[in-house]
Amino acid sequence: MNQVSICIPVYNGSRFILETLNSILCQTFPNYEIIISDDNSDDDSMNLIKNFFDKYGWRNVVLVNNKGAKGIGSNWNNCLKHANGKYIKFIFQDDIMYDTCLEEMVKFLEGRPDFSLVSCKRKFITDSKYLNEKTISWMNFHSNLQFNLKKDLNNFYCIDGTIFKEEFFFKNPKNFIGEPSTVLFRKSFIEKVGLFRLDLKQSLDYEYWFRFIKISKIAVLDKELIGFRIHDFQETNRLRVIKVDDFYIMSKIIFFNYFFLINNKLRFQLFFRVTYLGRFISKFIS
Repeated sequence: MNQVSICIPVYNGSRFILETLNSILCQTFPNYEIIISDDNSDDDSMNLIKNFFDKYGWRNVVLVNNKGAKGIGSNWNNCLKHANGKYIKFIFQDDIMYDTCLEEMVKFLEGRPDFSLVSCKRKFITDSKYLNEKTISWMNFHSNLQFNLKKDLNNFYCIDGTIFKEEFFFKNPKNFIGEPSTVLFRKSFIEKVGLFRLDLKQSLDYEYWFRFIKISKIAVLDKELIGFRIHDFQETNRLRVIKVDDFYIMSKIIFFNYFFLINNKLRFQLFFRVTYLGRFISKFIS
């Protein structure tokens, strides 16, 4: 069995997908399979991918179609459903893994069975045509997602369920773990945490990581092992332009699923935001 399932959800990814695949080819850790789920792309993505695999003679590859173009959550889940490895490693069609990424992340989880997931720092890869005041401001704010966390003596950030009590929890940046490309986790935990939610568009990654934290410890390595690309066709930026907002759904999830884990101040805030009684009372006290 391949130790790692590298999952690549694809949708019209022809612009950068070959860079992503080349970064996999350069990994120092060889024991992996590749799962590519295509969400009905209408560009040349799949032809480029098939030609690449034919060129290098790769056989440990699974190409599947996410029939019906059901969206990002469904496409991520389609990858998980076809994965056979001990570990799951997402890498998006526009990101890259630096050479020792798999080796270092697998080594961490192999040596620490009490951790379910490990993430890492990432380095921004920028499209100069897309750099503007708004983008630069976003990059500056999100360059260090772990600025609120304390580093372990072994040079990683250890996160467990006590994080939900922290004052900074559910404040920006809400995702203090990292984007899917930064994460590797144990496949066995899918049975415990389930699949990605389909009703979220921008928050489905860190909502998923919260489920891991609720039942186990996770870690963030203090090392840039991923190149995270910022460009105009990026899914996050596309969703921001059309003003997709998951905030209300996430507020309900935190209130009802993490009520006894979060701090009292956040409980009261969410009570008035997401419950009928809270909204009714707020009319008389605001």
